[in-house]
Amino acid sequence: MRNKFRKWPHLLSWLLAVFIFWTCVRPVMTLTILNQPLQLFLFFFIPLLLLSIGAPFWLAGLAGILQTGWAIHNYFFNDLPLLDSQWLVRTVRELNRNARMVWQGNLTGMSDLFSAFLFYVLLWLICVVVWRWLKTGRLYLYFFLSVAAISMVDTFTDVKAAQSLPFVIVAGLLMVGIENYSRLDEAAGPAVNRTGFIKWLLIVTASLFLILATGFAGPKMDPRWTSPLVYLQNKGLISGGLLTSQRIGYDSDDTRLGGSLGMDATVLFTARISGDAGYWRVATKHIYTGKGWSAGKSGYFVPLVDRTQNLNRIALYGKNTKTTKQSARLTFTNDSPAILPYIGQPASVAASNPTLKINPDAGQVLTADEKPVRTETISYLQPVYQIPSLRRVKGSPDPESIRSRYLQLPGELPDRVRTLARKLTAKSTNRYDAVMAVMNYLKSPRFSYSTDQVPRPAGNQDYVDQFLFTSRTGYCDNFSTSMVVLLRSAGIPARWVKGFTSGEYTGQTEARVNGKTVPASIYQVKNSDAHSWADVYFPGSGWVSFDPTPTFADPSVFTETGSSGSSSPASGRTPRTPGASSSTSSAQAASRSNRTPAQSMAPDSGSVPQKSPFSDHSGKQAAAGHVSLLPRLLSVAAGILVPAVLLVAFLTRKSWLSRLLSRRLTRLAVTDGVSFNRAYARVLSLLRLNGMRRKDSQTLREFAEEVDGKISGRAMQELTQRYEQLIYSDQAGLSRADQSAIMTNLRLIAAKLADAPKKS
Repeated sequence: MRNKFRKWPHLLSWLLAVFIFWTCVRPVMTLTILNQPLQLFLFFFIPLLLLSIGAPFWLAGLAGILQTGWAIHNYFFNDLPLLDSQWLVRTVRELNRNARMVWQGNLTGMSDLFSAFLFYVLLWLICVVVWRWLKTGRLYLYFFLSVAAISMVDTFTDVKAAQSLPFVIVAGLLMVGIENYSRLDEAAGPAVNRTGFIKWLLIVTASLFLILATGFAGPKMDPRWTSPLVYLQNKGLISGGLLTSQRIGYDSDDTRLGGSLGMDATVLFTARISGDAGYWRVATKHIYTGKGWSAGKSGYFVPLVDRTQNLNRIALYGKNTKTTKQSARLTFTNDSPAILPYIGQPASVAASNPTLKINPDAGQVLTADEKPVRTETISYLQPVYQIPSLRRVKGSPDPESIRSRYLQLPGELPDRVRTLARKLTAKSTNRYDAVMAVMNYLKSPRFSYSTDQVPRPAGNQDYVDQFLFTSRTGYCDNFSTSMVVLLRSAGIPARWVKGFTSGEYTGQTEARVNGKTVPASIYQVKNSDAHSWADVYFPGSGWVSFDPTPTFADPSVFTETGSSGSSSPASGRTPRTPGASSSTSSAQAASRSNRTPAQSMAPDSGSVPQKSPFSDHSGKQAAAGHVSLLPRLLSVAAGILVPAVLLVAFLTRKSWLSRLLSRRLTRLAVTDGVSFNRAYARVLSLLRLNGMRRKDSQTLREFAEEVDGKISGRAMQELTQRYEQLIYSDQAGLSRADQSAIMTNLRLIAAKLADAPKKS
């Protein structure tokens, strides 16, 4: 009973170590595309568990290999069956290609797949190191490095990990304290005071949480060194974007664009709309800096009174634009930022927070305290643009207030950007054709849509110039910013818009519009639906939206006549019907978390899908004949094999547990009293597995005689005699002769007991 109790402190210490490990690994889900918590947890938990219970090293390695393959398939080839050899072949080729690049010194060209592979290899190696530390008792080193890792993540990335640090410290101190208590207990001998341990644990835990509560509640001085990251950047030791994370999602900071993106399918809000699906507008930016977008310092707010007053300050359309009145109701999740998106031109806006305000410069609606809300109800005007009216705009008949604000360009803009703009619009006789010429140029095969290996502008390099003439690869921010800059270079007022695509269609409901009940569509909008596009000014028609990002449908509806029933082929917009999703099930648009704006991630479902560099969508249809059958076969096989394996493992548990414990016993090195104490406890556990359990009335010598009588010999008696001599004497160490004799007896007992389950 006493030996059994000794296991619980070690188990508790191990669980605390797992908690610390998981806390350190969790930021990976924010910093990278590896955002599935269960998969990430199992990846380090399974190898760590296997190593801790004494499983062969190769088994833990095999578990790591299988889980790495599972993760790569899940993140990069989930459109192919798991047992399909195509993705395995492509993975090997991709790893081989990237390995050659690394060998040649090209570390910046690594693909996301290769980076994910290296991460999983590194994580498995860390699991081995952590297991070794737990086994050898180097918990102080593990504790210190864990705290350092959390601190580094909080300081040098956009992940807010400071709230995790106190819990890691408490868990680490408990882990170290429990392990030290166990060592003292083992050195003291077999007399274990269970009640004393529980009291000690409760006192230590209460003390730690009291200290933690005092730290949270007590007064705090302002930091003398507010940000090491800013200090290092000011010293020129690191670049501004070196340690920043990028993932899909909406953010208000658009000052530095560029870089690859990770995926994030977090749901932000659900919308019920009575009209056609459209883009959700959040804000506009008008100052291009050469690196990104800024709203300037002249922004001001006006109150939104009685749902409608002052909404004319963010009006979009002119008298030549026909509109229909529609309604929408948005329900936000806890993950949503403090935004109030809208479609078209809002006619009235109400939210669960009754006090709202408007930023006329950015076309933005916010709550007065700029905090998130639960619901938003809007009525809005949905436009249909008249192409003949748009084509009547020639030259530069724009008001001075429009030209001074929306033709701004930095003086450092390279001349070749302006030259390209003049070349693209030279043959256009009106503004609409000039805009379409620029948009069609950006949608042409000259440019490719990708969120992977998208470079940032280097040094003083202009963001648009780098995209148009160097990389020619990017996502919505690259295309929309380039369109605005090219149009401004050609003398056409334009601005940059950020928000969300319509989201994913999920069903039908009803809504009240103008006192009538009409059908309404339900759309779910995620971080992955964040997007950016261009607004172009047309006198008489107002602001017209254009989306130059390849594979995305233009958000605007155009007609060649006065009827709104036909759409212009030139617009690239296919009329949507309720139920048509405007995004794929993966990610449609993106932005960098806490650093950059909304950025496109995946194509519109109404257009030709963009191929991923690691997944061949053409192969998905070819494999359709067995895709639907394979999951059923796997489910049936799993339903039969898993219970069968578990049943066999349970029925034969004494056999394989006995072999496992015997192997660990023979490998145990006995060098002092502590290790001998541990070895003797394992012998008793091994005997219990073989049906030889010590009775409460038996002394150790009596039990040893009984064991030797069953296994033939005197190994257990000699081992017990040395154990009692060590416990009841002041002897701390063991001579070489004693060590050799103890190891001989341990191996002899393990060898005889290994076959005991077979004989019984």
